[in-house]
Amino acid sequence: MRESERTADRRPFAERWRVHLIVAALALGWSVLYLDRSILFPLLPVIADDFGLTDAQSGAISSVYFITYVFMQIPSGVLGDRFGLKRVLVVMYLIIGLGLFCIGLFSASYLLLLLFIGIQGFGAGAYYAGSYGITISSVPSRWRGTSSSVVTSGMALGSALGLGMAGLLYSVSESWRAPYLFMLVPTLLMAALIGIVIRGVPKAPKVEGGLAFLFRNRDFTPLCVTNFCALYAYMVIFTWGPSFLVNQHDMSITRAGLFTSAVAGASLVGALTWGRLSDRLGRKGLTLAMLTGSAVMLSVAAVVDSTPAILGAFVAYGFLGALAWNPIIVSWAGDHTFASGRVGMGTVMGVMNTVGISSAFIAPVVSGWISDTTDSLEMAFFLATAVQFVGVAAALTARERPADAETAATPRGHA
Repeated sequence: MRESERTADRRPFAERWRVHLIVAALALGWSVLYLDRSILFPLLPVIADDFGLTDAQSGAISSVYFITYVFMQIPSGVLGDRFGLKRVLVVMYLIIGLGLFCIGLFSASYLLLLLFIGIQGFGAGAYYAGSYGITISSVPSRWRGTSSSVVTSGMALGSALGLGMAGLLYSVSESWRAPYLFMLVPTLLMAALIGIVIRGVPKAPKVEGGLAFLFRNRDFTPLCVTNFCALYAYMVIFTWGPSFLVNQHDMSITRAGLFTSAVAGASLVGALTWGRLSDRLGRKGLTLAMLTGSAVMLSVAAVVDSTPAILGAFVAYGFLGALAWNPIIVSWAGDHTFASGRVGMGTVMGVMNTVGISSAFIAPVVSGWISDTTDSLEMAFFLATAVQFVGVAAALTARERPADAETAATPRGHA
């Protein structure tokens, strides 16, 4: 009897540690993926000089990454719900490594660079649906915001490191290709870690018409619109922030990358702060306050002249903006998904991020066109502010439904 009691006591402890390991591994996966992605942005001026590109052509490099990234969102979510989210993550992470390898060694022309960047984005396209599908499905509802914030913190950490490291690695190697080869080893190691650590993910419900249900849902659609608008603003500051600082404030590439990495550092603090608070205070009110504040900071960053003021605006945007807000939108969508019982989390996350991240191949090119036309990026920042306010209006129309009973704790089998 005593032995059975001890066994029962150990089970919750063992389950908590299993969840902690999953969340930590997925956060680390985001860090490596965002390192792989973010090294591009400080290097865009160097790449443009190497290939003789206009700003619009430079923006197209980032756009190609996100076109293939978006293309894989829904397919990877559906495949993950059918065959296992972990299996899909491992395979696609290896494809990221292939893209990095080719960029570092074989990108001898602009067209080849676009091809290999597209391969990298294709592989990365599975991670949002897989990582958040696993997270929301594996943790109790009362921890969704907190666990999602820890996973999201990996994005911010990877962004900060990538933006900061790219200039330093370029300075040491005098080659913009070297950072990509540097990241190949940690990327391959991450694929192995995911395969080893991820265990016991609940299976998705097998219900017909799940995708149709999502697009008919009165709450899911405005959340997707809000996600699109917030990520549009995020992509403007991350893609063009370094170039804005280099061209309009005469900063070095290294310093501009470090300034933009401060946005990611602030996002790390913000994600850990707001995700946990959303479990206690609710998702909607925090969303409205955060996105309004971060929209204002975008315009402030465009008009101030002093270095401390620019840095302050960048940091404030990071603390309140899309990356810090991401745990809230993931948890908000997860609450509605579990209440419905109609569709798997991988599919939900894939659809939501398809709509949201599609801004990533619109914002860089539109902003580059504005820069070519006006010889300034200020109007691109103002447009991003307006777009984010549209997202705030969309969030006003979505209901905040409390999560159902511990659906995540009683899955029908595991994958």
